[in-house]
Amino acid sequence: MWQLKYAITCVLLINLVFITYLLLYTKTIVKDHTGMFGNKNLFIPWNEPNHELVEGKASCQKRLLLFGMKQHWKEFCKFPQMPQFNQLVQFPRTFDCSNLSCSVNLTYSESIKDIRGADMVLFTDVYQWLTPDMWAWAHGNRSETQPWVLISLDSPLYASGLTPPEKFYDTSFNWIASYKSDSDVSLPFGYYEPFLQDKPLDMDLKSFVQNKTRLIAWMSSNCETLQWDRLRLVNELNEIIHVDMYGKCGEKEVPWNDRKVINSLLGNHKFYLSFENSCCDDYISEKFWRALDIGMVPIVVGASLEQYTKFAPPGSFIHVEQFPSLAALSVHITISLQTTRRNTWNIADGGKREEL
Repeated sequence: MWQLKYAITCVLLINLVFITYLLLYTKTIVKDHTGMFGNKNLFIPWNEPNHELVEGKASCQKRLLLFGMKQHWKEFCKFPQMPQFNQLVQFPRTFDCSNLSCSVNLTYSESIKDIRGADMVLFTDVYQWLTPDMWAWAHGNRSETQPWVLISLDSPLYASGLTPPEKFYDTSFNWIASYKSDSDVSLPFGYYEPFLQDKPLDMDLKSFVQNKTRLIAWMSSNCETLQWDRLRLVNELNEIIHVDMYGKCGEKEVPWNDRKVINSLLGNHKFYLSFENSCCDDYISEKFWRALDIGMVPIVVGASLEQYTKFAPPGSFIHVEQFPSLAALSVHITISLQTTRRNTWNIADGGKREEL
């Protein structure tokens, strides 16, 4: 499912440029973590329809440097089957924000020396290769008034290169944009909203469930995880109750770039193993929201039960930590097949709201 994560990252890129630029010209107070600027204001653009990002010219220009985006990220966004992402990795690019006098010039570099002279630096996708020596070099090229922004949709375990050495820990990033709810710019993989109607949509859930001929699905292209043995847990559950395993870690390869094929394949299943690669606070990735989007009940491991309860639609998931054993979980899954419940919510992925 890493491919979907890159697609989401590609879509967010231009929004992030807009957000970080507006950190300089803002409305809502946000703490500056380095103390360099005191408290800065922050404006979240997607809540305001009158703010638009357009190509053009302005009376002044701010240079934003996107630093550290590795080659596979760029190549994915250029994938022929996904032409809608191609323009997002064309650099340099210049934008006008219709309500501001200055335009934004976005450039990209993997060279630390290019940090010098930028009005703002966006750090993303550096993973392991930003070493302590390189951090020192980067700070040596930084001006006293240059803000740095961390942008990551990965858990800290998979983006260790974004963690500064102790010497620079408190003086590196002014703002953080991530999946965490307490980030300066929160970028959740999805969210839900209750229906505005007094009653839920009239749906024949019995027929909906009966059309699902398979029980449990799991799809993954990353078989090894750093924090815990995800594949082992899937195999142990499979010994008790059958799991259809797809992707590189399973029995059948899936064309990851063909959403129709994936939706058709997974949509035949009642449950989906939404097992995250990291058990971190707030880390509820695209795996969970895609399962809901397709119409499956996610069985989850990742964030705590309390956090899933906070962010997910009520009654929409099964958390492994609710059960003393995998055998007990399997019994619950079997019993759940005998019941149906009405959907009373809709979900949004990447800002697009869909009713289920």
